[in-house]
Amino acid sequence: MSWIQSSPIFYLLLVVLLAGDLGSHIFANANAIDCTRGWSVPTPAEDNKYLCMVRRADGFDKYHCEWCGRNDKELPSATACAGPRLGPLPNQGTLACNVGQDENYLNWNPRPIICVHSNPGDKPVKHTCKYPKTWQQCPRDKCKLIPG
Repeated sequence: MSWIQSSPIFYLLLVVLLAGDLGSHIFANANAIDCTRGWSVPTPAEDNKYLCMVRRADGFDKYHCEWCGRNDKELPSATACAGPRLGPLPNQGTLACNVGQDENYLNWNPRPIICVHSNPGDKPVKHTCKYPKTWQQCPRDKCKLIPG
C-alpha cells in the first residue's frame, strides 16, 4: 500500500521541476523595459526599429529596439475601448494593441489611450481607450536610448 501514499518530497520535487521548466515563460521579463508611454512596430521613420516610450516624472524617454514582445506571450492591450466610428466595443472594450499604443492627454479626453489594432490582412485602425491594461515590453539588451 505504500505506493498509494505520495511523499511530500515528491510533490516538492515536481513543483521545482515544473517551475524550472516554465519559469521563463510564465512571468514577464524582469530585464525588460515596460513601454509605459507607448510603442510602435518598426517603421522607416524609426530606422526600422521598434519604438518604445517610457514615462518619466518630467516627460518620457524614447528607445529604439531590435525586438519587442512579452515573455508571457500576452499582447499589449487596453480596456474600455471604442472604435473609430462604432462606439464602445464588446467584452468591456478590451483590445490587443498589436501594432502600437500611444496616449493623448493634451485635451480632456475620456479615452486618452490610443490603441492601434490590426487583424491579419487589414490596415491598422486606431481605437481610443480609457485605460492601458498590459504594457509592451522590450529586452533592455536589445534597446538603445534615443538622445534628446
